[in-house]
Amino acid sequence: MNVLRSLRPGFGAMLLAALAHAVPFVTPRALAQTNVGIAFNITPNIFTAGQPASAVLSVSSTGLPSPVLQPGDTFYFGFSSSIGALNSVVTPVMVNSSMLKATDFSAALGPGNTQVIVTYINTTGKTFGYGDAFSVKINLTASAQTGSSDISFNSRFTHVVNGLSPYATVSIVNFGTGPAGAPGPPGPAGPPGPQGPAGATFNPLNIALLRWYQTVSPGNNFTVGQSPTEIAFDGASMWVTNAGSNSVTRLQANDGTVLGTHLVGAGPAGIAYDGATIWVANTGDSTVTRLSANIGGVYPIIKVGTAPSGLAFDGANMWVTNTADNTVTRLSELGIGAIKTTFPVGSFPLGIAFDGTNIWVANGHDNTVTRLRASDGTNQGTFAVGIGPNHIAFDGTNMWVTNTGSGTVTKLRASDGAVQGTFPVGFPNPIGIAFDGANMWVTADGVVVKLRASDGATLATVDLAGTLGGLAFDGANMWVAEVTFGAVAKL
Repeated sequence: MNVLRSLRPGFGAMLLAALAHAVPFVTPRALAQTNVGIAFNITPNIFTAGQPASAVLSVSSTGLPSPVLQPGDTFYFGFSSSIGALNSVVTPVMVNSSMLKATDFSAALGPGNTQVIVTYINTTGKTFGYGDAFSVKINLTASAQTGSSDISFNSRFTHVVNGLSPYATVSIVNFGTGPAGAPGPPGPAGPPGPQGPAGATFNPLNIALLRWYQTVSPGNNFTVGQSPTEIAFDGASMWVTNAGSNSVTRLQANDGTVLGTHLVGAGPAGIAYDGATIWVANTGDSTVTRLSANIGGVYPIIKVGTAPSGLAFDGANMWVTNTADNTVTRLSELGIGAIKTTFPVGSFPLGIAFDGTNIWVANGHDNTVTRLRASDGTNQGTFAVGIGPNHIAFDGTNMWVTNTGSGTVTKLRASDGAVQGTFPVGFPNPIGIAFDGANMWVTADGVVVKLRASDGATLATVDLAGTLGGLAFDGANMWVAEVTFGAVAKL
């Protein structure tokens, strides 16, 4: 049973609330699935009203036996006018397959610019193998009117069910602003005043910044796989990497019900969510696995650098630390992660986080963190921290780094890297760190320590015993990976 150590009168067994204001969010829909193992999706599927945008349409082969593409096979994506105006299609088509090539396809706008048409133009049939995918990038201007609408999908492989073709839903939103209040982690900019109406949804940037803030309350323990390491939240479910069983476990956030266990690569470690897809860094085989957040379907794997560890989403791209190469890889075109760019950082990069503009990397062997501009990977500086920096998190203004070798956490101002303080954790080997909207939570040997973000003061500790890994906040509770016991704790 968990033991809460109170460090001030009246704290009792109740953890402090993080933020009273609850920010609503929308979980992107599942892939639209046909009856013969063909799936399609759009990434992202949330657009700002009246603004230019880009997205990637993807078609995947998800069943057996695999279909065979024949000359002239055509795939139609139909767009309602309520979504906005299609402006252009970017060619060539992107292909992730050992057999199919980009030159096997053409892509263009259809009549009236209400369709995107992808055609198989090879004169010889080819198998669309299990796990294969092709994608096309589109540019559009979102409708000025907020709401939701559907993109239809048709091909000779699809079937009409109850008069409906397969479809995926997209949302056009105006992003709301948070209320004015006491100094704290900033939300989206807005004029001072009383609380305004709730925002329509989270945008990709808020997902990248892990902004699920609300309150924290006591919880329970739930069994997952062997040696759980890291955790990510997708707006409804918690996803846990199980390093000892080469799998990921998905749990329902509200009650811990296991919704599924999915095999991934060897030694899964870091995990992140991009608004539609769960990304997993497989340290043992130097790959990244992608899972549909709604149905758990596995996309083709992506080779990255040696021994990938941490993952972070910047609102448009996924970043992964390559521990043995002293690099990070940026995966663009999120539909299939097709464009890979690698940047040098410090020695033995582990944790990685996004601050809204820059990517920060904890370099475990040279006691520094590196700041890279997310837009182009330019090195913005290297900053000294404690011994053995491991994980890193953003509180809205500052970056927090766990220093495993020195038993401390370092707080750096994100704007310039200036050290704002180094704070003792009070227990050996701090590793994971996460922000709940007001406080930082740190895992160490057998305990979770709660620090006030404003000044680093220790507020409480929770005894869990055994080796602990990463943490993730779901907007109501903090989740902790209990490596020794093959479980996660919900605090």
